[in-house]
Amino acid sequence: MLTSPKQFAPREGSFAEIRKRYIALNLVLVVLACSAGFVISMVNARKAGKDDVNVLPIVLPVFALAISFGLWKGMKRQKAAFESYRLTIEPNSLYRDMDGVQTIQMYHSEVARITKNKHGAVTIYGAEKESIIRVPAQIDNRDQLEELLSMIRPIESTDGQSLQPLKAVLMSVATLGLMTLTFISRNAIVVTIAGLALTAFLTWSFIVTRRNPEIDDKTKKGMTMVFLLVFSILMKVILVWTQP
Repeated sequence: MLTSPKQFAPREGSFAEIRKRYIALNLVLVVLACSAGFVISMVNARKAGKDDVNVLPIVLPVFALAISFGLWKGMKRQKAAFESYRLTIEPNSLYRDMDGVQTIQMYHSEVARITKNKHGAVTIYGAEKESIIRVPAQIDNRDQLEELLSMIRPIESTDGQSLQPLKAVLMSVATLGLMTLTFISRNAIVVTIAGLALTAFLTWSFIVTRRNPEIDDKTKKGMTMVFLLVFSILMKVILVWTQP
């Protein structure tokens, strides 16, 4: 029986274990985004009778520097958030604290399910859809943590791989595909269908991101830039119908 609060944090220096995965996933997403951007730029330039090849020696290094800086800043922010992670288990409740992210708290009676994957990461599901506490595999004092959690709810083992990275890549491919169709096609019907589908998806992403308690405040604020993209998409749809 737990009589006093117990707090758990990641092992010191354990962020190195997830750094490579973070870099690999973000590089894939960046390469996809840059590829779509270059395709749109080149196709539109050729339609206008221009040649953008001569500017590539200037543009490519600038993009490389911008991407490298963005990845470095993002990884620095992820490292700070990861190292600030704290999971506290009290006699009647538990909560997760992390810098820049909304605190998640739930009573023991609200815990619906606890799972553990083959890598050691634990997920605590609350009664509501948004109530999810993810415990990294790098958490310290793992045995004691699992013992306390098993008093709340039996821990289920899940052998399957996490589909989150694959989902992120597939959603990025779909988004960039729709964006490419919207901005390079001259067919009004294709532009309209792709543009409206992309607008709906971006709006949905904005809402989901704003509601997600696991996403930091800086990322949520940055999502307002989505509306600039939505505006340009809608303008493209209007222009494709009004231009001769």
